[in-house]
Amino acid sequence: MNHETVWTIERPKKESFPDGAEKDRRNPDGPAREPALAFSLSLLIWGAGQLYNRRWKHGILFLLLMANFIAILRLILGNLNSILRNGESIGIGASGILTAWCFFHLSGILLWIGNAVQAYREASARHGGAFQGVGSPLWPSLGSMVIPGWGQFLNGQPIKGIFFLSIFGVFVFSLPTILLILLFWPGFQTGSERLFWEEFLLVLAGLAGSAILIWPFVILDAVKVGRDEVKKEPIRKRFEYANNLRRMKGWVGAYFPQAKLTLMLALILTFCLAYSYHYFPKKFYLTGMRQVEAGLSQRDMVLIPRIIDRVIKRADPGGRR
Repeated sequence: MNHETVWTIERPKKESFPDGAEKDRRNPDGPAREPALAFSLSLLIWGAGQLYNRRWKHGILFLLLMANFIAILRLILGNLNSILRNGESIGIGASGILTAWCFFHLSGILLWIGNAVQAYREASARHGGAFQGVGSPLWPSLGSMVIPGWGQFLNGQPIKGIFFLSIFGVFVFSLPTILLILLFWPGFQTGSERLFWEEFLLVLAGLAGSAILIWPFVILDAVKVGRDEVKKEPIRKRFEYANNLRRMKGWVGAYFPQAKLTLMLALILTFCLAYSYHYFPKKFYLTGMRQVEAGLSQRDMVLIPRIIDRVIKRADPGGRR
């Protein structure tokens, strides 16, 4: 009787690593990494997420960039008066120094955001599957309270996280630049320089104020997404889920819980506005705006005091100056 030879294919063994992790054959770069941890590390210390991902060259490069950026920043902020004085002696006025500051500060913010996003993407590619966020909704909530966009990355929503983190980057850029414009204002020599920086100051103030107003909604988004796994899905799947839920529970059962939460938040906001208006009436804000207008006019500003004056006249047409 003839016996046929049967070929069997053994299951490939996984290569073990010293830290106990196993190397997946589909992932030749090393053991899996957690995107949330990689992003958080690089957000706090440039290059730390890259070192966690075992990208040694990138990690050391970002660490060196961070060290140099902090050293130069301390040097600039600690010697503003001498920098302005020495710059004028070699023909570089306050406007040129402030322009150089804007480019330097903006490059640092872009490097900070870029290094954190790069660490997240590297870890996501080595995660071994789609990253669906951390398990607890607490960490995304706390993250977005500290830095807008952090919680969205912890929820596994990098696109939304980049958008909110960029808004925070605008705030970080605007606030110190506003203070430096006010500090350097006496050094602007020509009217065109003053008008340009006054317009830039107005834009920065609007951007900073918008970022502050958006911040609570970023926190709320992180909380809601962290508590509901469905909100982490793509928009098309979320619409399909909502439609199926409507078919099973009807309009009231499907949408009333969400409407109830929205209504409760609206009532809380209304109460806060009413409480604020009771203790800080319109007269309080108008008085503060007049003081700001007077202070800026004393600095020979024209555009912003004119805008404040128009706002005051619209808010209080019969008021006295």
